[in-house]
Amino acid sequence: MLIVEGKHGAEPNPVRAKFRTGSTPDARVPTPTELATFIRAAIDHDLGFKLTGGLHHAISARTPDGEDQFGFLNVIAATRWALAHGAEVSEMKPILCQPDPVPILDIITRMSEADASVLRAFFTAYGCCGVTDPIGELVSLHLIQERTL
Repeated sequence: MLIVEGKHGAEPNPVRAKFRTGSTPDARVPTPTELATFIRAAIDHDLGFKLTGGLHHAISARTPDGEDQFGFLNVIAATRWALAHGAEVSEMKPILCQPDPVPILDIITRMSEADASVLRAFFTAYGCCGVTDPIGELVSLHLIQERTL
């Protein structure tokens, strides 16, 4: 489901798009084609976007009950690939589904600060139920370090 919402302020484009990536009792998880189409359309229309309800993990995986879940790093990598290389939906789909973190991390860790800034202007936010799961996964991928206070 695509929701376009307005924002007030001095930003150049006050409109943002929102897309649900998780299942509900009434709707299934979107397909990789649907998510890639949404990302491509947001970029093509110069819209920032946020993804809600479903990005519980860093890397895409299948749950024990057979439900596919997208990883937020996969979304970052696919969005980056679309911005840097003009990737179309067919090129973004395998990135969104990739369960191996190595190629995803390769795309992400090669970004410059300028690339990351442009990416953040498009992929502005995502929702997840528990913030500690993604943090723990980022620690296990050696992208952040856990600190004790």
